[in-house]
Amino acid sequence: MRAIKGPVATVAAIAAIAILLFCSLNWRHGTSDTDWKADFAVESQEDIKKPSSGGYPYIKPDPLPWKAPTPKSSNSSTVDTASPADRVIVLATLEHDDNSQVHAQFPGWQLSFQILGRDFAKLHAGADRTDKGRIANAYLTFIIENYHNLPETMVFLNSYPSNTQNSANLNKVDAVRNLKTDYIQKAGYANLRCMTKAGCTNHFLPTRNPPDEFRTLEVAMANVWNELFRNDNLPEKLATPCCAEFAVSREQVQKKGVAEYLRYWEWLNKTKMDDDTAGLVFEYIWHIIFGREAEYCLELEKCECDLYGRC
Repeated sequence: MRAIKGPVATVAAIAAIAILLFCSLNWRHGTSDTDWKADFAVESQEDIKKPSSGGYPYIKPDPLPWKAPTPKSSNSSTVDTASPADRVIVLATLEHDDNSQVHAQFPGWQLSFQILGRDFAKLHAGADRTDKGRIANAYLTFIIENYHNLPETMVFLNSYPSNTQNSANLNKVDAVRNLKTDYIQKAGYANLRCMTKAGCTNHFLPTRNPPDEFRTLEVAMANVWNELFRNDNLPEKLATPCCAEFAVSREQVQKKGVAEYLRYWEWLNKTKMDDDTAGLVFEYIWHIIFGREAEYCLELEKCECDLYGRC
């Protein structure tokens, strides 16, 4: 084919350049330089695995933190006292929370702060709380590390604004101040919330047949019961006041060996279940772990009298 020369070639070249410029401008129109580069950017493996710093949106840490707690010797403790305390509050609190006034709120109690990182920040702007699985992790870590040096009475609390307002009209602080520790020694375990039977009927049915796929916690419990308890005695009903704030005695905790608490901890930290749901599983089984029946709903008047002396 004969090459195009002269004025015709010049016109053709100019036309080709114009077409290329038009296409380029049309493709870039309305898109910032940053935007179009981001569309095709490939994150490095380091960026993908970088854990959340508590920002928004939620990014589950990858790889997950893995450092199993180990029991300390009988002459050491994570409690802020040199010798075993009779009464200790285990407080799960977010890093950077101001806890300067907490000691003054609970006279007569020793405190053990279990610091929660914001890596498991809940999916909302602000990241002012962590998933419930981190609360269970904090509680289990305290029990495992201090198993040989546990205090006589332990109260487990999270630092969210409590609204542990029960029918006795007690908030979290007043509930602990009025708590009858002699009752905890006798009973072994008590949820800090006193509720009517109607208020405690938010139970679920792990053996529901056929399963209700929208009741995700029921389905989860049916799947994990054997892993946690190593038996097939899945109860037909589970019920307990909410929120995983409770008191328990040393004697009751030590009715299980430390290896069992380590198994719970390993399941919580290795499960593929999302962290919030895994934490809810524990919220509904703490009473079972500590020797109560599957349906744990005390009569309102008896609860207020036994726990807080409001008879």
